[in-house]
Amino acid sequence: MKNFLSKIKSLLYVSMITAFMMPSLAIAQNLDAGLSAGFNLGTPYGVSEDGASGSPGFGPGLGFYIRGRLSMKWQVQAEFLYSKKGSFFQTPVSGDTIYRSTMNDTIPFSVHTVYNGWVEGHFNNAYLDIPLMFLYETGKRWSLLTGVQFSYLLKGENKGTADIEVGNPQNPFTHVEDQVFDQSEHIKKWDYAILLGGKYKFKEKIDFQASLSYGLFSIYEEYYKYINKTVRNIYLRIGILYRMTD
Repeated sequence: MKNFLSKIKSLLYVSMITAFMMPSLAIAQNLDAGLSAGFNLGTPYGVSEDGASGSPGFGPGLGFYIRGRLSMKWQVQAEFLYSKKGSFFQTPVSGDTIYRSTMNDTIPFSVHTVYNGWVEGHFNNAYLDIPLMFLYETGKRWSLLTGVQFSYLLKGENKGTADIEVGNPQNPFTHVEDQVFDQSEHIKKWDYAILLGGKYKFKEKIDFQASLSYGLFSIYEEYYKYINKTVRNIYLRIGILYRMTD
C-alpha cells in the first residue's frame, strides 16, 4: 500500500510541475531547439555521521532542449537529458540489533545487543532529467535561470561492503568483514529538485550553462527503515547548448 501511495504522489508531483511550466512554453514565441551536452558533479547528501567521508561523482548529461521567448527579457526552456549521477562514501554505522545463534549447536537463543562498524560504498544512478526553467536576461550575453526538475530513475545502483562487530566492542559476539550490501532496489523511481543557475551566450548558436539542482525529498523509499534520514540529490551541471534551428 505504501508503495502504491508513493507512486500516486509521484504522479501528482509530475502533473503539478507540468501544469505549471508547460503552458508557458506553449505560448512562447520564436521557439528554437538544439543539443545539450555537459556533465554532472555532486552527490546524494544527508546529515553525515562523525568521521564520515566521501567524494563527489562525475558523469555525463546528454540530450536536447527547447526554448521560447515570453518577452523582451524572459525566456522559457525545457531540457530532456540522460544523466549519470554517482558518488563514493565511507561512513561509520551503529545501532540496535538482535543477535541470534544456537547453544551447543542445538538450543536456539537471541540477545538484544548493539552493532558498530564501517560501511564503504558508491552510488551509480542514471536518470532521465527534465529541467523546466525560466531565464531572465540581465545583459546582452548573460541570463539568470530558475525552475524545477523532475527525474525518472532509469537505473539505480547503491552498493558496497561493511565491516561490522555485533555486541560489546570489548567482547563482540561476532565480527563480519567485507559483507556485501545492495540498497539499489530502495531508491525511488521519481526525484524532484529546484534549480538555480545562469547562462552565457558565447556565440550566435552556442551557450554555456551552469545550474545547481537541490533535491526536495530523499532518494530512498519512505518505508526503507535502514535509512532514517533525508538523503537528497545535490548536483552541479555544466553544459554547452548548441542551437540547431535558424
